[in-house]
Order: sequence, then structure tokens, then C-alpha cells
Amino acid sequence: MGTRRMAALALVATLGVFLSACGGGSRTGVAVRVGASVVTPAAFAHWMSIMAPRHVAPDPPRYAACVAAQRALRPSAPVAGLKEACRHQYRVLKRRVLDFLITSHWLIDEASEQGVEVSRREVDERLAQVRRSFSSAAQFAEAQRVIARTKRDLELEIAAQLASVKLRRMLIDRAPEVTAAQVSARYERDIKRFQNRERRYFYLVEALKSRAIADRLIREFQRGKSIASESFHEQLDRPRDLRAARKIVKVIFAARPGVLSKPVEINHLFFIAEVTRITAPSLRKLGQVQGSIRAKLTAERRERTLAEFIAQWRRRWIARTDCRPGYVVEKCKQFTGPRPREAPLSFAEQ
Repeated sequence: MGTRRMAALALVATLGVFLSACGGGSRTGVAVRVGASVVTPAAFAHWMSIMAPRHVAPDPPRYAACVAAQRALRPSAPVAGLKEACRHQYRVLKRRVLDFLITSHWLIDEASEQGVEVSRREVDERLAQVRRSFSSAAQFAEAQRVIARTKRDLELEIAAQLASVKLRRMLIDRAPEVTAAQVSARYERDIKRFQNRERRYFYLVEALKSRAIADRLIREFQRGKSIASESFHEQLDRPRDLRAARKIVKVIFAARPGVLSKPVEINHLFFIAEVTRITAPSLRKLGQVQGSIRAKLTAERRERTLAEFIAQWRRRWIARTDCRPGYVVEKCKQFTGPRPREAPLSFAEQ
């Protein structure tokens, strides 16, 4: 992979996945209005070129540039097929661009309304950090050129990313504290999770080819030969349903410590087991596990708080997103088709 391409990928990875709707170009006209903010046709076209393969967007209605590019890849394909491929590429790209642009406005404006607005200083500091991640200013400029972002584009990408981070932190702070009573109630509800089952430690001589070989080894063990020389020392927790367990497991959990089993035949091979030690079942006390229970309950509450907020956030902002014909996607209030299921814990589309 070339140095230019590696630098471009590094810059994209550093900035994150969110795009701002305030891209370059003239501010005349409105394609999408998100609350008090707007996406202009020029901004839409600007980001279409940024996000398009090789930064060349399909060009309706004739798709001349796109068809020419497709022709270079598939010289023998019919023109009609190439045009249809370009139309599909345009539809997919348009939806992707508008989705990212609208989501970015939702994030930036929501953070402002919630009192966690991203400051200019924070954006400048983050951009400076991104610059420092490159070995030189020239390398950073080359990466910026390859991914077709202006300085303003990068600043707005960072603002949207920081807005997402701030909203998540805000929601974490809002999640209610877990009480001792709630920890105790979860302990009682999940009491079986804190039970340590009986554990057996044993030697197992495996896959002997005949009963005669197994009987000979048993005699040698009884005369003092160490079973450890013929096997590994293993351990096993008692199955929750011993009746459904494998034959050798049943033998191990029926054995007395220090007593060699008789040869156990399984699929025409023979096994010998000797249990060396048994750890009795026990129950971990509340004091031993309350930390892990509290952490689990806290994580559950934070996820629930985040999921509820994101669901409401989407509904509120869809109602405030007004799209002109030709720019209608699932996040517009004018959209009438079935909306796809969104990731419950993510602000961005998955």
C-alpha cells in the first residue's frame, strides 16, 4: 500500500465516522432543513464527491462520467447495464451522504440543546492532536488532499464526533445509582450463578486399544506404578444434568477418591480413571460478588438510559427534519416507507 493511501486511511481512522452537513460550497438554497440548520444542495454535492469512490460522484441524468469509469472496468458490458449500475450507485451514495449529514446535524444541535455544546477550543485542540499524529505537516496535507477534505470539513467532522462523545457522557451521568437493596435483590434472583458446583480432580488414561492392555495397566498401578506417567491430571465440574453426561463423566462422578476405576469401554477403546480429590459444592456469599453485581447493574442501567434516549432522539429529530423532493431519506419526516431498524445503542447508522 502506498504512503499516500496509508496516510489517508490514518486520517480517516483518527477522525471517526461522523460527517457534518456544513460542507463547502454556496449556502444558497435548501435541500434539507434540520431544526434551525440547513443542508444546501451545494453542501450535498460537496459531500457526494467526498464520499464517492475516487471522489467522483455519479452524475444524473446521463451519468456520463460514471459510465466512462464503468466502461474502463467492464469494456464489453452493454451501455444500458452500465447506466443502471450508475443509477444504483447514485441512489446508494445519495442515501449514505444524506444519512450522515442529517445525523451529524442531529448530534451537533442536540448537544447544544442539552447544554453540552462542543466549543471552538475543543475542536481546535482535537484538530491539532490529529495533525501531530502525522510525521510532518506535508504528510498531513497530503492525507487531507487524498480524502478530499478541507480544513473546514475536518473541523466539522471533529465537532460531530465530540458531540456524540459528550452526549454519551451526559447519559452516563444521568443513569441512576445502583442501591445496596438492588444488588441484594439481583443476588437472590440469580443465586444459581453464584453456586460453585462440585469439582473433581482426576487422572485419565485414554484410548487404550484393548481390555487386556487396560487390565495390565491397572495391575501395574496397583503394584505401585504411578498413573501420572500414563496420563494428565485433569479437573471437571459436575454437570447440571449428570444423566445426560458422557459415560466417562458418569464414571468419574461415581468414583471414590484414590480408587482406580474398572476399564471403561467407549467406541471400542478403553479408559481408566482415578479421582484424586473432590471439592464440595459451595455458595459465594453476597459480600464476595456484590462488586461484580453492582458493575453489571450499572452497565445495564447505562445501556437502558442510552437506548431510551437514542430512541426518543431519533423520533424528535425526524419530526424536525424537513426534506425537499429528491432529498427524502428515512430520517426525513416526509419519508413514508418502512424505516429500517436502527442500532439501539448507536447514534450512527450501522
